[in-house]
Amino acid sequence: MTAEGLRERKKRQTRNALVDAALRLFETKGFGRTTVDEIAAAADVSPRTFARYFTSKEDVALTAQLRIDEAFLDRLSARTATGSLAADLAAAADEIVVELVADRPRWDQFLRSLPIIAASPALTGRYLERQDRLHQDWLERQPGADRLRLRLALGWASIAQYVALDEWARSGSTDPAALRAQLAEVFRFLGTGLSETTLGLR
Repeated sequence: MTAEGLRERKKRQTRNALVDAALRLFETKGFGRTTVDEIAAAADVSPRTFARYFTSKEDVALTAQLRIDEAFLDRLSARTATGSLAADLAAAADEIVVELVADRPRWDQFLRSLPIIAASPALTGRYLERQDRLHQDWLERQPGADRLRLRLALGWASIAQYVALDEWARSGSTDPAALRAQLAEVFRFLGTGLSETTLGLR
C-alpha cells in the first residue's frame, strides 16, 4: 500500500472511531448532554483532531445517515436514463441496503443513528436541512432535467424510505431482507398504488 493509501486508511479509521464514540455517548448520555470534548476523549484524540473531521457534534451525529443519502443520489445518477423514475428510485434504495449490509460497521452506525436523530427535534430539523442541501446540489448537476418533478420525486423517495425504515424497526425485525421487502412495497405503492387507492373516508 502506498503512503497516500495508508494516510487515507488512517483518516477513515479516525473518522469511524469518532462516529462510534459519539454514538456510544449519545446512547448513554443523550445527544444534548454530550460534548465535543467528551467525544474526542472517548475516541482517544484531541478536540483539535475532532475539528479536522467534523464541525460540530450535530455533524458527527448525522454522518451515517447523510452518507447513505449521498450514496443513494450517486446510485440514482447512474440509473436516471435506464427506465422509469419510480423504478429507478426503488432500485437505488434497494442497492443501498445491499451495500450497507455488506459493510457491517456502516450498517451498525446507520441503525444506531436513527433513534438518536429521531429523539432530538433540533437534530431532526438539522438533518432535513442538510438533506435538502444535498438534494439541491444534486439537482444542480442534472442539466436539462425537469427540476420541479425531480425535486418532488426526491422528497417522495425520502418519505418512502423513512416510512419503510420506521415500520421495519417497529416490527422488531433485524433482518435486512425484511427491510428490502418493506422498501419494495412502499415504492410499489407510491408508484402505482396511489392511483388505485381511495382514502376510504366516510
